Amino acid sequence: MNIKHSDKYTLRLTSLHQYYTYSEVILGTPNAQRNQAHINKALAQAAETMNAPAVHLIEPTQIYTTHGFLGNPHRIEDMQKHCEDTQSEEPMMEGRDTMQRLPVVTCFGTFVSAARNEDEDLSDMTSVWYQDSLVGSIDPAVVKQIKQLDWEALAQAYDF
Repeated sequence: MNIKHSDKYTLRLTSLHQYYTYSEVILGTPNAQRNQAHINKALAQAAETMNAPAVHLIEPTQIYTTHGFLGNPHRIEDMQKHCEDTQSEEPMMEGRDTMQRLPVVTCFGTFVSAARNEDEDLSDMTSVWYQDSLVGSIDPAVVKQIKQLDWEALAQAYDF
């Protein structure tokens, strides 16, 4: 997959890893604090897996949800429908916490592009993002955010 970032850079997704965000959750309801723990874990896992010195988070939208949201994602036949059916327009509470979920698929990958200057061979960036579909393409809203990133400031030198 290629993303036309600017006149100077076309980003090529060279590696992609995906998993269900809540696949390890046994009990509890998603909320901001638990979601931040998921994000921190994903950032650390991406850095380790991709051997990346820095990982950039594409900020996820947290979605209000209902008590019916959680369940083993591997047993849910139609995840898109399940997400729609358990979404809430209004915040719902579980104890003192607002129930809100991240998109159900955690993604991380490395993008490679042209060198930022003549001293580099290429530039690359490892990112973590979230979307509600487990497929090889990136959600259009996430692509829009990637196009707005300051590639020159965030990308790392990649030398052979």
